[in-house]
Amino acid sequence: MPDVEAIHNEATRALRDMLSETPFEGQRVEMFVYVRDEGGKIVTKVKASIEIT
Repeated sequence: MPDVEAIHNEATRALRDMLSETPFEGQRVEMFVYVRDEGGKIVTKVKASIEIT
């Protein structure tokens, strides 16, 4: 299995990129990135919740 820290960093970058392209327009947004191994098992999950009021 690759380095766990590298997996977390890549998932975090992917989530950051997704959030940077999302218009919030006063709503709550939740996004998740799931990283799976070759067998489909989830090895890590990164979640972000943003609400602009």
